[in-house]
Amino acid sequence: MIENKTIVSINNLKKSFGKKQVLKGINLDIKEGESLCIIGTNGSGKSVLLKSILGLLNPNEGTINYPKHGTLKDFLKDVGIQYQDSELPNSYKVREIINLVYGIEKRPTIKEYKENYIVDRDKEVDNSLKFFGLYNYANSKVKILSGGQKQRLNILLSLITKPNILFLDELTTGLDIKAKISLLEYIKEYQVKNNITLVIVSHIAIEIDNLSNRVLHLNDGVIISDEKISDIRKKHKTLDNYLIDKFKPSEVSIDD
Repeated sequence: MIENKTIVSINNLKKSFGKKQVLKGINLDIKEGESLCIIGTNGSGKSVLLKSILGLLNPNEGTINYPKHGTLKDFLKDVGIQYQDSELPNSYKVREIINLVYGIEKRPTIKEYKENYIVDRDKEVDNSLKFFGLYNYANSKVKILSGGQKQRLNILLSLITKPNILFLDELTTGLDIKAKISLLEYIKEYQVKNNITLVIVSHIAIEIDNLSNRVLHLNDGVIISDEKISDIRKKHKTLDNYLIDKFKPSEVSIDD
């Protein structure tokens, strides 16, 4: 059996803002094809860790290496990112936004543009719209979409160039249970179909249970546990029990 390659290797990562140390010596390897969920209370360092991996923050100490890609620049070419607070321009049509993002990412040459760019783009965009259940809204303005549809569009935009690594931050926040389940089914199907690596920040049981195979718990800038989801189920019977053990009721969404 071939072992999956390490795509991110973090050694003794420390990050401070002024006198406040947010990350306190993080050591972590992320393997190709795995689904890692990072949990923790507000202020535990989850977002700072993600931003450090993506090169948006520079560490005060320690290193972040990208063994498979070699450099951060090449790593980012393989990455799709969905942020919790992503805002879509309401006055744009759905297809207009997708075409814009597609063009920025692909950056076609004049020759490519003249020869086959438009045909390839339209085919790719149509396939993506159909996959995420948005094809009938392609020419509708974003402002008429429901919360779940906007989240699907956000995910579509992060996947339009077929990244092999996807970062998700509080994926289903603000959605009702029906929209949550629908979106999770889309992501799971895409992950299985394309064998992508997922890195998720979440406190919602249904997200963790459906999308992750490994759960890392950050507390006050320190990793206090790093477990396979299968081991968690054996020890705690259900993920709900695990989260109740880890957090106060007000800090985690169980019924969602």
